[in-house]
Amino acid sequence: MEWDGLDDYGQPVVAAGCSVRVRIGMGAKLEQIVGGDPYAFYSKEMGQGDHAAWRLTGLEAKADGTVYVLANANNYGPPALRAYNASGEYLRTVYPPPAGRKPDEIRGWGIIERPDGTYAFQYSDVSSPALSRTPIAGTRGRIARLVPTSNKDELLLDCDGRLMKVRTDGTITAAPITADQVVNDPPFAAKGVDLAGPMQVALSPDRKSFYLGGVFAATGGGRGRTGVEKTGPWRDGQIYKVDAATRKASVFFALPEKDVIAALDERGKSPIADFKYGTYAALQGVTADAEGHVFVCDRQNKRCWCSTPRPRCCARFRWRIPTRWRCIREPRRST
Repeated sequence: MEWDGLDDYGQPVVAAGCSVRVRIGMGAKLEQIVGGDPYAFYSKEMGQGDHAAWRLTGLEAKADGTVYVLANANNYGPPALRAYNASGEYLRTVYPPPAGRKPDEIRGWGIIERPDGTYAFQYSDVSSPALSRTPIAGTRGRIARLVPTSNKDELLLDCDGRLMKVRTDGTITAAPITADQVVNDPPFAAKGVDLAGPMQVALSPDRKSFYLGGVFAATGGGRGRTGVEKTGPWRDGQIYKVDAATRKASVFFALPEKDVIAALDERGKSPIADFKYGTYAALQGVTADAEGHVFVCDRQNKRCWCSTPRPRCCARFRWRIPTRWRCIREPRRST
């Protein structure tokens, strides 16, 4: 194999101390999928064909191995938040909250209390079976998303920048909406900024921050979207690292600003495949492993990026080793 000594942006690479590893036959294999039974969300018997989309909008693994999944129960909703063990076996449903709870334990979901002590849930919209007046429920499958939190007994949900706290047993405080946004700085729900894209988040190994991707500032807005912003803090092609305490975001990884594809029709022709009814970001997908490596899915360039562990500090000389990235490519086939 021959290499011209340049990286993927055509810049010379200082190769001192580098090594090369070639693997053959790498690939991905499907192990199992969420769906097909009443406790695994969607099955084709429950829906309306392709009239309304089914969505899985949240996935969070707690330190004890419990995995929480937020999705629609069918094409039109309602949202359901369920707990599974690490092997994918159903444990319990968090929302709709379990039967038998006292009104004080679930009043924050929005209930109508009767004189005899029983209650019924309030609907947020008559056209969609959404049994709550909180951000978890929307119309036609538009439901909230899970945002990672280090609290083992608590879940954090977002909808349009509003955050709400839910306990893992399905109970909720009387005022579950928090003052914080997903990102406080720069504001996640700022006036005049229309954020689009399927938000993806991944908790850092130390659980003090999380990585955020898949969102970008859109032009046009809503179904009239014409493309994305090429500049600004929420431009497309960026992955952010968000401090869990202050919710201040910094750019962790970014494609060059000059490479941002702005117009919607051009984005649709590119590997991003962004279009009016299916919003896709240039960088869509981020996760981190226990060693501190961060993996980013680069949809625009059809590749994955992997970072070295977070910067380390040398105590003797007080200098920092910066985070470095390498590209993971699909093995080329010989002709």
